Amino acid sequence: MIMREDQNIEFKQSWSDLNLKSICAFANTDGGRLYVGIDYNGNIVGIQNAKARIEDIPNTIRNKLGLLVSLIARNENGKDYLEIIVPKMEQPVFFDGKVYIRVGSTNQLVEGNNLIEFILRKSTATWDAVVEPNVSIDDLDENSFRILLDDGIRNKRLTEYDRNLSRKELLEKMSLLKNGKLTRAAILLFHPHPEYFFGGAHIKLGYFNEKNQLRYQDELYGSLLTLAKKAEEILVLKYFYATIDYDGLVRVETLPYPREAVREGILNALMHNNFMSNQPIAIRVSPYEMRISNRCVFPSGWTEETLFSVHESRQLNPNIAVGFFRAGLVERFGSGIQKIVDFCKENGNPRPQYLIQPDMITLIMKSRPENIELALGHKKEANNDGVNPENEGVNREDEGVNREDDGVCPETESKLSRLLIRRKSILQLIKETDNITASTLSKVLSCSDATIERDISWLRKNGYIIRSGSDKSGRWLILKELGKNE
Repeated sequence: MIMREDQNIEFKQSWSDLNLKSICAFANTDGGRLYVGIDYNGNIVGIQNAKARIEDIPNTIRNKLGLLVSLIARNENGKDYLEIIVPKMEQPVFFDGKVYIRVGSTNQLVEGNNLIEFILRKSTATWDAVVEPNVSIDDLDENSFRILLDDGIRNKRLTEYDRNLSRKELLEKMSLLKNGKLTRAAILLFHPHPEYFFGGAHIKLGYFNEKNQLRYQDELYGSLLTLAKKAEEILVLKYFYATIDYDGLVRVETLPYPREAVREGILNALMHNNFMSNQPIAIRVSPYEMRISNRCVFPSGWTEETLFSVHESRQLNPNIAVGFFRAGLVERFGSGIQKIVDFCKENGNPRPQYLIQPDMITLIMKSRPENIELALGHKKEANNDGVNPENEGVNREDEGVNREDDGVCPETESKLSRLLIRRKSILQLIKETDNITASTLSKVLSCSDATIERDISWLRKNGYIIRSGSDKSGRWLILKELGKNE
């Protein structure tokens, strides 16, 4: 190898976390390449376990510096070495709370007035507006664009004309591209696996009984536009105990929390989440309350009273908020919290609360008393229905219950009612993702593969869905909706 260290190149004989200082300096200057397995003179000495390092090193860089890098494994004369390609970043990058820049072939600490000037010069963009050069428009998820256009046009935030725009034109219209490169907001809103780049870009849900023991749990993945819908649906179908009344012959179900408030709470958590923390949004449900927690950078001096009073909207991720606004899911001027209060009041719920911690905020919604009684009563009935109470605290997938009888929603009326709810949920999931697989359906709905296959067979046989194309690359088409008594 005929090269030498300079402004954009550095050699390291082996990998250690101290190499992060050089990567930080490259990112804060003009970008560069760090070679691991090459000595100071440019001689290849090789590196052990190169294949394992291909995964370990990018994860370390992402978690400690918040950077996405490209890593290439190379081999010359039978010796493995690694090439780490570091992009130039628009925002300051910190290593152990310090800023380094590249000066010639050295890394220089930036201090004092120079640090202030550097941060002011670099901090013209918010975190979600920073470009990630290693992701392309072709990597984005078609279903997420469909959600944006369908919801945006229905809510009059977009027009039919926008359907004719290319992906690039649509992203440019929303200011999610810079010089043809995707911003972090674009990746989070539209990439099918944003968690590959930002560790906290998913949602964890858990149901805890009255003894605070975990009964079952789920992890949801996908673009933020799909996550918002997935989380709302699975909470309603699987985690909530609805009371049932009748208005004449019409069956009326009342959820423990107003669906609109749940939606607002999820959207707020997604929009204001600090994705640099690599911690997922957590939703915890019990018979008594639901908690939605997200990592945040809370404005200095703000309290719970500030949130519930008229206040200026300070968006941690304003570009992500634009995406939700264009889809018609949120208002521009931060009215979400007051909406949650109003929806809870209309539904008969106590006033919601916010728990504010240094790096996290939690929305707490208390259940309606009638739903608490139902949830606790249902638990007792479940114990008499073949579920061993000693199994409490295990994942639902491990519980010794009949999948056909324990499908989607903790509904108590009858097996037929549960069957209908599960089949409706299958139709809803197909509507959102028309190429969804039976395996994915079974995971989302916590059913066995056999149960899902039986339901799909029934839906096809009775003319509710058909399959277009092959089993591998085809898509589902919905022909009609399920009625209440089918």
